[in-house]
Amino acid sequence: MADSSCDDAVEFMRLVAEAESATRAEAMQDLNFRYGDQWPAEIVNSRKLENRPALTINETDAYIRKIENQQRQQRPRMNPHPVGGRASIEVAKTLKGLCRHIEVNSDADNAYDLAFSFAITMGFGYFRLFTDYVREDSFDQDIYIGQVENPFTVYFDPNSSEPDGHDAERCLITDVMTKNLFEKQYPSASLQGFTHTATGDILQEWVTKEDIRLAEYIYVDRVASELIMLSDGTTLY
Repeated sequence: MADSSCDDAVEFMRLVAEAESATRAEAMQDLNFRYGDQWPAEIVNSRKLENRPALTINETDAYIRKIENQQRQQRPRMNPHPVGGRASIEVAKTLKGLCRHIEVNSDADNAYDLAFSFAITMGFGYFRLFTDYVREDSFDQDIYIGQVENPFTVYFDPNSSEPDGHDAERCLITDVMTKNLFEKQYPSASLQGFTHTATGDILQEWVTKEDIRLAEYIYVDRVASELIMLSDGTTLY
């Protein structure tokens, strides 16, 4: 990544961490509450000092699992529809078959279920699309749908206002790998740690003794272009 892009990524991560600080804190509380951490810390501490029990009857998880099971019975699916003068039902059926191949090849049900589980627990969850080579000796690539095991590692454009996020122009995703693997995959890269972190991103340090955290920065680069119309009505850039 170029130095300017790296600086943009650092600034963007700081911006999201500040914009989402309250949301992330509340989401972490919701996540902990689901799995039984339901007592306020001050009450737990006072009961420990007094040798009094603090019982937790966790009914929240059971209700959430009920909703998860309903979602598993009717998972979301990609379903192309023919729209426009050049579209046809045959092409839509072909695209539907390709979409089904992507989902089956990716084991997309796991990605959908995990994202939905986080969403109903704490308000947001993610899965992602990416491409990868079909074999080590091939230049052909397939599209895959992958899990995001920790939604807190996703730093989404805070200026996005659409429910599905299609108007977002920037996103940063962090991941952890061993230093040995990092040096093999990126032999010319230097180890450089960010100074920013956010609630829920488990690894607080960017560089540890054994591991290093990577930041994948995705952004839209807008370029001005002139649209013209020819005498026959054809439009082009």
